[in-house]
Amino acid sequence: MDERVRLHVLPHIGEVALRDVSAAVLRGYIATLEGECAPRYARQILTTLSNVFETAIDDKRLVRNPMRAKSVRWPKAPEDQREAWLLETAQRVRDVISQRYRIVVVALGCGLRQGEVFGLSPADVDFERGLIRVGRQVQLLYGRLYFALPKGEKTRVVDMPPSVAAELTAHFL
Repeated sequence: MDERVRLHVLPHIGEVALRDVSAAVLRGYIATLEGECAPRYARQILTTLSNVFETAIDDKRLVRNPMRAKSVRWPKAPEDQREAWLLETAQRVRDVISQRYRIVVVALGCGLRQGEVFGLSPADVDFERGLIRVGRQVQLLYGRLYFALPKGEKTRVVDMPPSVAAELTAHFL
């Protein structure tokens, strides 16, 4: 069972029969959830719950998804206020980081997420064309590591700067 359902859905509405989960029940549940979780995580929980209702519709146990009622308002996810490091900051990190952790250089140089960097294999690197194929990421689920598609299930190809190519060449040798 999904951890979000076990920890955040069942304790609040787990005793309510599927057919009795109304917009009013969900509004109360969402108000409780907003007091317990960050908006982004609350939205993940509600997405999981909505998927449960969609499955119930497919199985002819529900006629409509109560999560789609107009009066059911999902928490708004805050806009990310992220700033990229200045070039000087990235260069300082590269210069002081231990050789063992130089994979950070690949992440910085190519704009990869942590899981994407850990999911790279030598076959993903095209030194001749200066490209890296981002086709998977490593995720930690239930205490185990798994390969999964990148965020949004979108694979992509990114440019590999010469400085990153030099780091990877040294790493692979």
